[in-house]
This record gives sequence, structure tokens and C-alpha cells, in this order.
Amino acid sequence: MSTKPNAIHMRKLYKTNPAKYRKISAQNRAQRPVSANMARDRAYKNRYGSSLAEFEQLSERQHGLCAICALPLLLTVDHNHLTGQVRGLLCGNCNRGIGCMQESIPNLKSAIQYLIDTQNITNKPE
Repeated sequence: MSTKPNAIHMRKLYKTNPAKYRKISAQNRAQRPVSANMARDRAYKNRYGSSLAEFEQLSERQHGLCAICALPLLLTVDHNHLTGQVRGLLCGNCNRGIGCMQESIPNLKSAIQYLIDTQNITNKPE
């Protein structure tokens, strides 16, 4: 997060009226799509070491679908937190789910087994 005086000032303004500043931000991106894409490209390179073009290629390979649930939702970059290597694109729910399970295959297998074991349990109020 930037500590520049203008950035601090803008964060304070944003907190006073988030809807207004989200709208302004969207308008700015619409008016300057090239610079918006340049900013996204820079963010992908800084965070994941890959470009916006690589993100778009990966999205095309996945047909715009989450690699886990296969729903056409907004996709986020899933990466290995130890190596930083990009694994694929996931929807926010699936990405958070993997994170909540600590990216642990044993934890995920246990969760699957739990769901299998309890799929016939009904907790209907009597």
C-alpha cells in the first residue's frame, strides 16, 4: 500500500463514500482502457511474474471457466504460495476454499471424505 500523501488522502476520501469513488474509478478505466490494461499488466507482473497477455491465454485455455467448479465467474490467479508459480485461474470461492484448507492435499482429501460420509445425513427439524 502506498504511503505517498496523495494516496493516503485518496484512501480517506474513498472511505467517506466508496460507491462514488468506485464509480469514478470505473469511469477512468473506461476512458483510458490502454492505461487500465497497462496497470493490470504491471500488477500481474509484480504479483505473479506473468503478464496480462499470459492471464488472457490461460483464461482462453480454460474457456473462461474456473479450473475447479467450471463456472463462468470472475477468475482470479491461483498460485503456489511457497514457489509463487501460477497454477491456474479459479473463481474467488474456489481460490478461498483452497486457501482455507491451507493448500493441503490431506486436508482436502479429509474434507472430501467428510462430505461423502455425511451426504445422507439430514438435519431436518422435527
